[in-house]
Amino acid sequence: MLVTRGRRRTARWLQESAWARGVYDVVAAVVAGSVPAAPRVAVAAQAPLETWQRVLALESCGAWLDGARRQSPATAALLAPAEPLLRATSAQALRTAITAMQQLAEIAGVAAASNVRVLALKGAARLLAGETPGSRSMSDIDVLVSGDGVSTIFETLQSAHGYMPDTPGTPTRHLPSLGRPSSLPVEIHRRLNDEGSSAIEERVWVGTRPVSVGRGSIEIPDATALLVHALEHAVVVHRAARFRLRDVLDVSALATRAVDWMEVERYVAGHADRGALRTLLAAAQSVPDAGREGVRRPDRRIDAREQQRAWRRIRRVGRTRLLAPARTDIAPASDPRVVLLSQLAQGSPRSILRLAARAIAMPIRALRLVSGAWLPAEAERGRNDEEAVAPPVR
Repeated sequence: MLVTRGRRRTARWLQESAWARGVYDVVAAVVAGSVPAAPRVAVAAQAPLETWQRVLALESCGAWLDGARRQSPATAALLAPAEPLLRATSAQALRTAITAMQQLAEIAGVAAASNVRVLALKGAARLLAGETPGSRSMSDIDVLVSGDGVSTIFETLQSAHGYMPDTPGTPTRHLPSLGRPSSLPVEIHRRLNDEGSSAIEERVWVGTRPVSVGRGSIEIPDATALLVHALEHAVVVHRAARFRLRDVLDVSALATRAVDWMEVERYVAGHADRGALRTLLAAAQSVPDAGREGVRRPDRRIDAREQQRAWRRIRRVGRTRLLAPARTDIAPASDPRVVLLSQLAQGSPRSILRLAARAIAMPIRALRLVSGAWLPAEAERGRNDEEAVAPPVR
């Protein structure tokens, strides 16, 4: 009985993994502006919607794909199995963008009343800069606040606008996330990374411009700082989940003619993770124009071989993390086995040594992680929250 059950589980995992890799290959090809192999298209066409949901949840590029689907009949045919999902993702991204603008107006009002400088980051900055709402999903609003104004903005949003802090899992770079019903979480940053002050943190305030919103204004970084921060966030902050297709799309959209490419080259050359940065920059060169307003990097063309190497690396990581057995009780990105496989597939000696040291220091946790029995505190809490609101099974 146990042997039969084990064989069934293995067969189910093999089938789910094959579907997931087929879906990933099709989605990655659309992002890369290439034509997926016919066998991969056939596998993706047979995959259930749950598999498409899992891949898109990990890669976080559904809203962009919906824009690409609407602009190209060939792309629409490739993504036809997921059309309802892509439409829903795009609609949700639009609703989220509208909500974000309303919240940014509140934050701008608080900043004006307190005489505090607030700088929008990431998706919030792109919205304020004029990016088409709904073309990119947003999960939160990130702002950087100058000096002692951090606690002023943090406390006023709670007292005047009904936000509540969510303390668990807070990194040192920002205060506890502020949340309230029907709103996006707001993360008020003290700094841009967890290691303290850095050159990028000083640079992001240089060349900012204010954007009027509501009864105040919020500053946004210049084009070069937006791109550099996107690269830093993708490679350093999200080092455990590098090379998502969303990161490639972000870099591509921000690679405009307004960027100072000599400054970007200096930043990359001096970075400890320069290889990962160059991978994203090379891959972003091949993203087609559908669904974005950026332009291709104008200073030099990255040759085809460099782009191919970049995409081989990105696809290797993306396909490897899909080997983790699918779970329905937590979000795919919260599964520690997905994170572990992502790090192993990157092939970074530092990452592998770091993982090995943790396994040696905590062998029981390592075994429970591999078996799927251990979850980080945030994932466990998220699962408990979902169970608390789930309707009873009848």
